[in-house]
Amino acid sequence: MAKPEVDIQVDEATGRWSVDALLMILVPQHFHLNNHYAIEKVLGPAEMERVLRPAGYKSAYFWCEKEAAFHGLSGEQVFWHYLKRLSQRGWAQFHIEDISPRRGTADIVVRNSAMILPFSCAGAAQMLLHVRWMV
Repeated sequence: MAKPEVDIQVDEATGRWSVDALLMILVPQHFHLNNHYAIEKVLGPAEMERVLRPAGYKSAYFWCEKEAAFHGLSGEQVFWHYLKRLSQRGWAQFHIEDISPRRGTADIVVRNSAMILPFSCAGAAQMLLHVRWMV
């Protein structure tokens, strides 16, 4: 995977980062995941999914709308761009095996998910966090 093809802007007055006019935060993987795992431990997997799924959808739609407008993309192009950018930003390596815009479905292979801590032993249970967020 090559370096992301994104131009990171840094506001000199605030120090805030943006990419394609969208604010970004760079955080260590362990920080992001440990917060998710701590909340899931308290709420349980089902409640965590109930809470995070709508937030994930809202964020994905917001990002896709902004990126589509910024880059002049539409339809299936937006989906391909979304997975490309997720891959470039280190979430995982996403590969579309099959896509059917008519049915609204896609078969996607996910490798090297960032949603699993490298030093973790929980494996499959932690991968569920990624699955719940993406599906």
